[in-house]
Amino acid sequence: MNKIFVILALIYESCIFSGDSFKDAKLLYENNRDEFRNVIHFFEKEKIIFSLGRLEHNYSLNIFENSNTWLVYNLVLNKGKDNLTILIDTSYNRNESLFWESNNYNVKSTTKNLSLIAFLDSNQIPIQSFIKLKNFLSNNKLFMISHDIDSEVIIIMFNEIEGYIYEPNDEIPKYIEASELKKIDENIYYFKKKP
Repeated sequence: MNKIFVILALIYESCIFSGDSFKDAKLLYENNRDEFRNVIHFFEKEKIIFSLGRLEHNYSLNIFENSNTWLVYNLVLNKGKDNLTILIDTSYNRNESLFWESNNYNVKSTTKNLSLIAFLDSNQIPIQSFIKLKNFLSNNKLFMISHDIDSEVIIIMFNEIEGYIYEPNDEIPKYIEASELKKIDENIYYFKKKP
């Protein structure tokens, strides 16, 4: 995974949820159940995209190399063997849709000398696959969606320590990083990482 994104992920502390994370996570899921299920089943079949992360600038911390950056996307392929990072600056008035529409997804990566479209094409990933995952993260203010490297589990994070686990095998997930695990729906669990 890209160094900048890992560092950002470790210190990212903002979250759209209030005091009771489990209740908030359950409410977000219940209000968007069809979208969550649709994206999970799509991502289950996705074999090239390993994860997509979305990190908004936390203005209380100076964590971005470029102070004009307010949003970072990190796309990881093939279980971490390749990645692409895109920085979105403040010239788009914190309007993510405007950024994507203005650039028609032909944005330059900060980690490769390729545009997003060229990177996706070179890896035989349809642009619609990226857009579907990006919109899911953006619309729900989520931090990341990822495959687990050692299992069929899908992890959806709403910050760096809490998220959802989708376990396709109708059993309680065996996710070693989880210190807290609560069922939300069939095959969907809320979890909190170990400190």
